[in-house]
Amino acid sequence: MSLATALTRSHQHVPESVLDQCSEADRVIVENIGLVAQEAMPALNLSQATIAQEGGKYLLRVPFTAAAASVTLRELRMIQTYNPARVHDIRVGWGEKALFLRIDICNEQTPLACSELEVVRLTKRTRWF
Repeated sequence: MSLATALTRSHQHVPESVLDQCSEADRVIVENIGLVAQEAMPALNLSQATIAQEGGKYLLRVPFTAAAASVTLRELRMIQTYNPARVHDIRVGWGEKALFLRIDICNEQTPLACSELEVVRLTKRTRWF
C-alpha cells in the first residue's frame, strides 16, 4: 500500500513524470520517500520534483517553496529512518536561485550496504612499574 492513500490531506503528490522514470519495483519506494519528505518538511514543493538516474541510484531533487526554509537534523533523520536500506544520502543545496533537497535512493539492483558501529566500553589503563 502506498503512503499516498494515507497522506491524502492537503499534500502534494509526486508527479507521474518522476515516477515514470523509475522501474516498476522502485516506484512505490520513491513515492513513499517523497511523501515522507513532504510530511517532515512542509516547505517542500513536491509537485516540482525531478529525478535523475546515476549508477545504481535515483537522485530525487525537490525544491523548497520559500528561500528562507529551515532544515533540521531531526527532519533529515526522519526521512533516512523511513527506509535506511534505500536512502543512501540526503543533502540540501542551492541551485537555480532556489534551495532544494536531494535524496539519493538506491534502486532494486543495488546491494544493500548496512553497517553498525557499537562502542561497548572504552577504558584507559595506567600501568605502574
